[in-house]
Amino acid sequence: MSKCLQLYDHVLITGASGGIGAALAQHYAARAQRISLWGRDLQRLESLAKICTAAGAETDIVVVDLSNMHESLEAFSRAEAQAPIDLLFLNAGVSDMRQPGRVVETPDILLETALVNYAVPTGLASVAAELMVKRRRGHIVFTGSVAAWHDLPFSAAYCASKAGIERFAGALRAAVTPYNVNVTLVSFGFIDTRMSRRINGFKPFLAKPEKAVSVINKALKQRRGHVTFPKIFNLLRMIEAVTPRNLAHMLLRSIRVSQGPR
Repeated sequence: MSKCLQLYDHVLITGASGGIGAALAQHYAARAQRISLWGRDLQRLESLAKICTAAGAETDIVVVDLSNMHESLEAFSRAEAQAPIDLLFLNAGVSDMRQPGRVVETPDILLETALVNYAVPTGLASVAAELMVKRRRGHIVFTGSVAAWHDLPFSAAYCASKAGIERFAGALRAAVTPYNVNVTLVSFGFIDTRMSRRINGFKPFLAKPEKAVSVINKALKQRRGHVTFPKIFNLLRMIEAVTPRNLAHMLLRSIRVSQGPR
């Protein structure tokens, strides 16, 4: 298959066995010389790799524990040795709510969420950024969440981890922009993925992964630092910003939501 005019040397996607990650892989496989797919589900990765290879990309798959910083950094070094990574999607994440009868998530859930959603992606981004700065090219993309803007009593760990990613992405962008390296944060609402299907409750403005990828692709072309999808969540953010905190918390406590198993 013929390549697009603008090629990436090496695209790496974490969380590639999930909805957004898989959609990203299929979109960018025809635009990359090499694509690395990281995920937890080997069978899904193998199926996806066939699609990416057919699109023209050299493809490799890696099953890696993204709660393990050392293992993740070693896997990144191996991928970088194959070809310089010039587009990095830090897309993997976990989302576990508090269990019935609890006020907040268990320490185990808090730790895993902090590692997978914040610590390890920022560790990978820091290594990638240093390499990209030396080469004077590259793009790092973080998958964020509109949950970062709200004090969700049923999912404190998740919204805190995404708030951390949002701040880190902004600070990293400020650091690397002078070196022709870009950082983009995409704050998503509800996307129709396995993660969102676990949620039992109201999921407004649910969107398909393919639409999410279209938004990401546009943001990359425009070299935007932050984009929200769907955009209506920007309005909800502004409304909460002017709502008295006690009232906002009362409304958030009234939300009835539960979660099925992984």
